[in-house]
Amino acid sequence: MTGDRPGDAELQGWIDRTRAHPGTARQVKVCGCDIAYRIWDAPDPMAPRRDVVLLHGRNASLHWWAPIVPAMASSGRVVALDSSGAGSSGWRDRYSIGLYVHEVLEVVADAGLSDPVLMAHSFGGHIAFQSVLAQSRMFSGLVILDTRLARLTGEIEAQIPIDARPRRHYPDRETILSRFRFLPEQPPSTGPYRDHLAEEAIIHTPKGWTWKFHGLGVDMIDMEGLRAPLPLAQVIAGMTGPLGFIHGLDSVIIRDADLEQAAALSPRMQVLGIAGAGHHIMVDQPSALSQALNGLLLAGTNSAAE
Repeated sequence: MTGDRPGDAELQGWIDRTRAHPGTARQVKVCGCDIAYRIWDAPDPMAPRRDVVLLHGRNASLHWWAPIVPAMASSGRVVALDSSGAGSSGWRDRYSIGLYVHEVLEVVADAGLSDPVLMAHSFGGHIAFQSVLAQSRMFSGLVILDTRLARLTGEIEAQIPIDARPRRHYPDRETILSRFRFLPEQPPSTGPYRDHLAEEAIIHTPKGWTWKFHGLGVDMIDMEGLRAPLPLAQVIAGMTGPLGFIHGLDSVIIRDADLEQAAALSPRMQVLGIAGAGHHIMVDQPSALSQALNGLLLAGTNSAAE
């Protein structure tokens, strides 16, 4: 897929639609931690649909997805959640892939979704893989965005206590907003979408302004379960919904080996590149990404109906 980076006016339009359609805020307690999520209902509940669950990356939030949700909700109900330690969800003393998976499964059940397609960006892709392995019959499809598949066979990083990192506070709102950064960094680093994400990432406390997210490094998350290659090919073979791997053509994360590994998971796996997009595809190319996701959902719905 090709396309120039959108201008500020176009990006502002996406943000305005987000504010006009914020979805319904909900919360469910999972293993003692409050997990926040939002749900957008389909305009026609009687039409054929594909429900969708959206997972964000590390130190991100559901708001990374929110601007493209209004363009996707016509396909069915859409749920985006904040993992523990991120967004409006609570914090934990320890984090693990297993806990993240449990959060996903509980949110799907609490929202009453029907055979949803699981879509995930970056680190969220690993949570999605494990969620599918844990409850393959709960999900009808799997779409991954810019996730390093090579990490599945990598070594587990040594863990350090979460509290070893000092909590940064800032004296005013303007200062903390100016400190917001993409990881990895990518141009452009300014604009309406970036400003929207920065505003949703901060909170005021008696000590000053600070970040909502817990500031987790991968070394602070129990990655057990990612050491060995995963039998994903056998698990997703029974899925009737869309299967996709979408990457930014300018991404500094994805390598050829990741694309080959994705394609090898299933003959139905669609590997799509988004031109003009780095790792943070929804920030760089929201229109192209929403078109790609809607195309996958439509193809999956038609396939299931045949």
